[in-house]
Amino acid sequence: MDPNLKFSLNDGDHIDNPFVYKRLIGRIMYLIISRPDITFAIHNLNQYMHIPLTTHLVVVHHLLQYLELRSRSLFPCEQLIPSFSIC
Repeated sequence: MDPNLKFSLNDGDHIDNPFVYKRLIGRIMYLIISRPDITFAIHNLNQYMHIPLTTHLVVVHHLLQYLELRSRSLFPCEQLIPSFSIC
């Protein structure tokens, strides 16, 4: 997330169901322990839990895409499948 990016309460439309935003942020908060690279982004997005806007939800979706891509590059599928040898 760009540190110069500034959010405001006037940058987008209100989300129809703010529970979705709150649930996503709450679930991603657990990742801060093992993923310090997302701490800044989550801290900024957490400030808008009371009135989430569509722009905030877009940033959360970008963060989820980032996490998915990073997890694929850290753990390729070939390494996750154990190889067994039968004697």
